[in-house]
Amino acid sequence: MNTFAQLEELEDLSGTKVTYYTVRFEGREHNELEDFIVRHQADAKIQDEFADLLRWIQRIGNRTGAQPRYFRHEGKAAALPPAAGLLEIKYTENLRLYCLPVSEGLVVLFNGGVKTKTARTADDCPVVRPYFKQAQRLAQAIDGCIRQKDIIPDLEKRKLIFEPDFTVEI
Repeated sequence: MNTFAQLEELEDLSGTKVTYYTVRFEGREHNELEDFIVRHQADAKIQDEFADLLRWIQRIGNRTGAQPRYFRHEGKAAALPPAAGLLEIKYTENLRLYCLPVSEGLVVLFNGGVKTKTARTADDCPVVRPYFKQAQRLAQAIDGCIRQKDIIPDLEKRKLIFEPDFTVEI
């Protein structure tokens, strides 16, 4: 069964260095980033990690750009937050947000969850595995659309150029 999603620019989140995008699956009320936020913003166990993750998104968007060292590279997709050496707080619950850094000025944010402490990898974790797998499929599909020129990254303007009714098929 094929699944279709549309790219959405996150104008309120985008900064001076990075334009952020996300995807909305057909028939869904929330886009993937909204779903992530709704599920995690009120969770007291990860309050500090959630706030730190949002600070990373803002820092990358406004100060540093999407440099590779700020992401955990996990296959075709990547994850935020970066590795422990760059973190401001100690992540005890392992909150992950999956994404696709297209360039230093373009990032597509997907969804994520809290990786269980007993899981060695995202693929081993029953909580984040669905988001990890979905991010891998989305990243591969978007990358394929870029190679086929259905999506054109305008690096100078930090925009993804695509037809208004364009959908990504995964």
